[in-house]
Amino acid sequence: DGVRAGCYPTSYVINAKRYGATGDGTTDDLANLQSAMDALPSRGTLYVPEGNYKITGSITVTDKTSIRITGPGRIFLSAAASSAIIFKLVGTIAGIEIDRLNLVGEGDDGYTQSAIGNSSGQTISNVNFHDLTISDINVGISLNANLSGTYNDGRVHHNRLTNIIGTEPGSGYGIHLAKATNVIVDCNTIDNASRHSIYQAFGVDCGNIITKNIIKNHRQDVADAAFRCAIVVSRSSFVTVSNNHVLDGYDGGLEISHVTADAVNGADILVTGNQFKRRKNTVPYIIVGEQAEPTSYMTSDVSITDNGFFEDVTVSGGGACISILNGQRIKISNNRQRRVNVGTDTAAFVLLGNDTYSTDDAHIGEITITGNDLSC
Repeated sequence: DGVRAGCYPTSYVINAKRYGATGDGTTDDLANLQSAMDALPSRGTLYVPEGNYKITGSITVTDKTSIRITGPGRIFLSAAASSAIIFKLVGTIAGIEIDRLNLVGEGDDGYTQSAIGNSSGQTISNVNFHDLTISDINVGISLNANLSGTYNDGRVHHNRLTNIIGTEPGSGYGIHLAKATNVIVDCNTIDNASRHSIYQAFGVDCGNIITKNIIKNHRQDVADAAFRCAIVVSRSSFVTVSNNHVLDGYDGGLEISHVTADAVNGADILVTGNQFKRRKNTVPYIIVGEQAEPTSYMTSDVSITDNGFFEDVTVSGGGACISILNGQRIKISNNRQRRVNVGTDTAAFVLLGNDTYSTDDAHIGEITITGNDLSC
């Protein structure tokens, strides 16, 4: 059923082809890949050799401990359910690494297919998803405990995601975190996500870090000048967004917000060392506050420091770089803005308040703006 791997002396390696997977691009390999997965023991590795593995549904990874799924193989969904997940994590997962594979969806913008994901209610910890190529799918990688369950400790890094499809909630997300804690999302490249490239959807005191990612051509095919930012930190606290590059995007670079309807504040967010370059429309690079009038909940204690902003006004049309819709205790310091081809544009660097989302003095206050370097 497997062989001992020289480079993994304590691991058991199962070759997917030993369980009948063909990788010929036409045979449905779902059942055989599932059999190999079910046979994988603790500290085992499932190796998917080079080939094109067609699957018509989800491969479920159920109640596993310290496993790895790897190989140069390409696994693609075909005629699968609209909500299929290539690797669906189920039950208690304590230690899983998925790397190197090429994972491909069906490219239907009405679907909610995912490359790696799970339903709420699972108990998942110690995940490591890296060096994957993911394309033509509705959700790339989702770490989800939104309604129930737990999802703790993980790293999502050095992946390349392209053409993440779908504009409605539940699709168009490159990397999605919901009530996952102690997660680092770093060094990924995300090209042309249709809704949000990285979505920190929910996480009170989560301690998550979003860093050193490259995001390109955000909403390139579906831009409509709405607030649909590349990176979103919503309903979350204690999150760091640092040293990311957001390039050539539409509809905003970063949103930080609370959500009154979910009775959750957004707070204690550090935004530092990021580069926002060459936006294609007037939607601000950074948007702070809920897209609704605040009531008993608020976005607060946000530090936006040492970031860079660059744009060609003849392309973007100008507009503020940072817009504070509503919020309290917002610090904007030591950022650098450079604009070229400004012409008669006189847009502010920071826009305070909004006629729709901030209609009372209590909605916005304690804003500190200092030490920023602005040039045209």
